[in-house]
Amino acid sequence: MMDNKENRRGRVSDIVLRYGLLSLLVWTPLAFGAVHAWAYGLLQIHICLLVVIWMSPYLIAWRQRQPVAALAPRFVGTPLALPLVCFLILLGFQQLPLPVTWLSTLSPKAAELYNLFLPGWPERLGSLSLAPHSTKTALGQCLAYTGLFFLCVNILRTRHTIRSVCGVIVGTGCVMAVIGLLQEASGTDAIYWFRDTSYATGRFFGPYINRNHFAGYQVMAIILGLGLLLTQPSKADVQAPLRWRHRLFHWFGLLSPGRLLLIFSLSLMTGAMVLSASRGGAMSFTLGLLFLGLLFSQHRLELNRRIVFALSFMSMAGMVIWFGAAPLLARFEQLASNSPTLLWSGRLAAFQAAWDISKDFPLFGIGYNAFPMLSTRYQPINEINLRFVHVHNDWLQLLAETGWIGAGLLVGGILLVIRAIFLKWRTRHDPFVRMMTAAGLSALVAMGLHSLVDFNLHIPANTLLFTTVLAMTCACSHLPSRKTGEPEDSVMQTARPGRTAILAVLALLITSGLGVGSVRRVVADLLYPQEQVWQSSHWVHQVTPMVERQRLQQAMQWTPDNPWYWRRFAALEMQAARMGQASDHTTEAARQLTIDTLQRAANAYEYTLQKQPTDPYTQLDWLNVQLRLMRLQPHSQSLSMADLKALYHHIASLAPAHANVQYALGVAILTAETDGLVTMSPQPFFRQAIRLDAKYIPKIFQAYLRLLPEREARQRFAGTLPNTAEAHQQAARILEDSHWQQAHLHYQTALILSQSDPEILQVYASALMRQEVFDIARDIWLRLKEKQPDQAGAYLGLAKALGHLKDREGVVQTLQQLVARYPQDASYQTQLARAYERQDRLREAETTWKTALDLQPYDVQSYVGLARLYETQEQLGQAIQMMQRAVNLAPDDAKYQQTLARLYEQSGYRDQALKIYQRLAAHRADDPHTFYKLGTYAQQQGHLTRAVAYYRRALRLSPGNAGFRKALDGALQQSAKYK
Repeated sequence: MMDNKENRRGRVSDIVLRYGLLSLLVWTPLAFGAVHAWAYGLLQIHICLLVVIWMSPYLIAWRQRQPVAALAPRFVGTPLALPLVCFLILLGFQQLPLPVTWLSTLSPKAAELYNLFLPGWPERLGSLSLAPHSTKTALGQCLAYTGLFFLCVNILRTRHTIRSVCGVIVGTGCVMAVIGLLQEASGTDAIYWFRDTSYATGRFFGPYINRNHFAGYQVMAIILGLGLLLTQPSKADVQAPLRWRHRLFHWFGLLSPGRLLLIFSLSLMTGAMVLSASRGGAMSFTLGLLFLGLLFSQHRLELNRRIVFALSFMSMAGMVIWFGAAPLLARFEQLASNSPTLLWSGRLAAFQAAWDISKDFPLFGIGYNAFPMLSTRYQPINEINLRFVHVHNDWLQLLAETGWIGAGLLVGGILLVIRAIFLKWRTRHDPFVRMMTAAGLSALVAMGLHSLVDFNLHIPANTLLFTTVLAMTCACSHLPSRKTGEPEDSVMQTARPGRTAILAVLALLITSGLGVGSVRRVVADLLYPQEQVWQSSHWVHQVTPMVERQRLQQAMQWTPDNPWYWRRFAALEMQAARMGQASDHTTEAARQLTIDTLQRAANAYEYTLQKQPTDPYTQLDWLNVQLRLMRLQPHSQSLSMADLKALYHHIASLAPAHANVQYALGVAILTAETDGLVTMSPQPFFRQAIRLDAKYIPKIFQAYLRLLPEREARQRFAGTLPNTAEAHQQAARILEDSHWQQAHLHYQTALILSQSDPEILQVYASALMRQEVFDIARDIWLRLKEKQPDQAGAYLGLAKALGHLKDREGVVQTLQQLVARYPQDASYQTQLARAYERQDRLREAETTWKTALDLQPYDVQSYVGLARLYETQEQLGQAIQMMQRAVNLAPDDAKYQQTLARLYEQSGYRDQALKIYQRLAAHRADDPHTFYKLGTYAQQQGHLTRAVAYYRRALRLSPGNAGFRKALDGALQQSAKYK
């Protein structure tokens, strides 16, 4: 009786574990990939509950000393176990505070960085990780994935369970694909039509903010789905040859409703993956399919399975063709271009930074997930100087963050377990084991290859899927065979009760600690975001500082070691200090209150620096607080002038390729200088910012104007500029409107430095035209024309300058040269025709207008020009014909209608003119001239009441028109006379 009760309890536990695992696989990718703190906190809680449910029965049975066979665990021995445990121990060791001597021995470069950037060093201890809080968070995630791996390896013991897991993965991928396709069709710019994505630089797809991660998930799900498709039961192979009609019926008989639904789902997922336009996803999918085909070639597939495989590929290809692969092909074309900006979007710079970090921190790395804290120091100068949070190569980032020891343990363990799976797979003959193991290996290979160019394994949902597939493939390769009578694998053994109890107690202790930490993290994230929020619509950016402070303090009680919380607290203290000083900075009490507030901010920043000493922006904020304290307390300076100068250069060395940091340093020094604290010149930092990005020139000029008198600001700004043509050109554009003489000098300097670069010549000439210095502009346009005789803009600019200088003959000659060089351009013909008209060369003008019409028969301006020309020559009939064609081409242009009406009036066709004015009045109720003309016609016809009404309407539209007023008065007098 007791055995039956325990067996039932064991079966209930298995059911709970299976459905708990399936629900975990469903909600994590739909929750934005579980990338937010609340999501991966819930993920860890979910896994902890599963581990507790898994281990609790074994511990209970051991304590009751009941050797129940149903509860005796069977652990699959994998080569990954020992390396994985050692890797977790390494992550824990990275967070330990170490004495200076130990740290200098284990990681000399880390000790050097602490010496430069950690306040209070060497009295304070330092860890191998340069971001211990981030490493602690990553350790929690790795512990959760480890628990999930061992859980899946040991509970996925049957074909039904493995099929259900694969089916849920494919079903979830199909739902994600449908969501992505609907969002793409609707044109929304929000995930789920409500999640703001305006802060993202890339393109979201489905529930993922990054399309590449969506594609990474889909690739694994599709390849697993292909394996699941081939394991579906089917009719036996036909040995005898059949006629083509019977063979066709047999093939269609293979497509059961379940298979058809699965093929459709895989096709839909493939189409969505291609439509996401992920180059890495497409390449990894192709290579994964090739690897799958290579594995299938090792075991000859039955004919039925080959047919189903071919039909599924045809369906997937058809879906891709239907959705269209143009966006994906366009992104591949970027790889063929020679522009470094398009090539990998700056990834090569992140690769180089990670490799350089691995050389400086070879053994233990900089700390797991600490790459953002040091990437700016090692990142080389490139066209896209972004602060990379990830390397876009998971394996290279792993090497930089954990060193050769950590990378060797984790990558080596994964390769060992994959090798063991492959060797076992080669000896198996069970069709289910062969198909699903091959699909699992191919999915792992595809994800591994995709991770070479992206950071899929830093997305919790994708890492969860990778872990599940690895464990499931390992378990599947050890399934006993149903048909061939293969024995159960020897690595599946019943553990000893004592060892089981030790493992269960240890697992429960770790799980309990991880679960409590995850609950605290989730609660804190609900109270206040655990990381910086970029969405402008988030509540953090909408509430008052007082409400934000209250929520932040509540969250800090749950996770007091989060450096982001301390940095935000310090920022709020800084804001309060500015407000207090602005409200009353004359009394001693207010001054002391400001000092106390700034001191709290300084303490908070110092605590933040203990957790991330190499973050340049935290260093900048701490520096600004210290400078303000030094200004308010000149006799109690915590930093000497020599220390300040050294600190400036140290902070600049944290981000030598980032213009924003260099600019912020310059502003900090300039602000301190204006407050009376002279340390050093800000010009070197401003100049470096300009060298890195010329777009900072306006910001630097505005900083000088904000903090210095105008004359001094202009002088200092001129001395700040690096002696490059681009810098002087940017400065000239800034000063052009307010200080033309100084801007003129900058333009000339840029021209000299560039050796008469055509682009600068054109910009300079355009500026001279705007300033109405036409004689110099003419000379510059001539130089540009001689330097680039094929540039039409030079001829047009020269003609415009000559026109302002009243040199009409020069205008004609210049435009003749332009027309001779570009005889097929109608717009240049029209400009030449106008120039002929201004010189009264009417015959040449007529010929040129007609030539323009031959080149462009629907050019309205040419017809208008000819009409004007014929009107000048009093050829009113031809003028009317030209204007009629112009009106037909542009019926909504009131000016053309009025011109045609005027021509009718001159020719005596007053009825036609009246009809045009009436038509204009019906469609253009805002044109006063039309109503004035209608009033004139009504007055001439004796309709004085109507004429007065038209005049009044014209006067309402143009109240200050004296002609309209005079006409109205005349009509009123005439009307009164008749009365």
